Amino acid sequence: MASKGRRGRKAAIKNASRPNDALKGAFFLALIAALALTVWFNYVSAVQPQNKLAVQDSSIALSLAFPLIAINILLSKGMDPIRVISELGLSRAKLTYRNIGIGLLMLVVILFLEVAISGFSSYTGIPLPTNTSSAFQGAPLYVLAFTVLAAPLDEEILFRGFLVKRFGVILSAILFMVLHSGYASISEALGALVFGLVAGYVFRKTESLYPSVICHVLVNLIGILALVQ
Repeated sequence: MASKGRRGRKAAIKNASRPNDALKGAFFLALIAALALTVWFNYVSAVQPQNKLAVQDSSIALSLAFPLIAINILLSKGMDPIRVISELGLSRAKLTYRNIGIGLLMLVVILFLEVAISGFSSYTGIPLPTNTSSAFQGAPLYVLAFTVLAAPLDEEILFRGFLVKRFGVILSAILFMVLHSGYASISEALGALVFGLVAGYVFRKTESLYPSVICHVLVNLIGILALVQ
């Protein structure tokens, strides 16, 4: 009887692990697909330099890969989905009025710092050019919508929710700046560094990803609205 009980427990454990294995497999395949699409669209943009849509689609595919990288690593460490969500600062308990307010306060701080940087450039005569407008000029609606609604969450999951805990605020902010250096814009790269430092600090203090996601969405929304006017 005891041996049957042990076999039953082993079978139950094995059956319980199957959904987790299936989940890990699904997320891994999704990551491979996102990376493959990134490579493909980069290839298309390389052979067709005039194809701006391929560049934009490549950015979308890479953005989708960001959270998948973090999730795959956490799942590989044996975390269940609920633990993964909590580890990334996205649990329901972290969505509070206080953290929403902090996100809005972050927006004020970021906008103030951007105005200060612009004022410094004007006062010193040091040019800080930006070509963000050309990067999104003529972009279809789905690219603009993704930039406002999905890209902020994707980036925050990797750069704040995952990297800050492992590499610290400064290094994660530098990596975030490197990501945005693809715009070939000093202003954009510097703005990304400032945002990364502020968002990383807030994540460290609150252990919630919601403030930086809210702020990031609003920053991107303001930027897109400024471009389409």
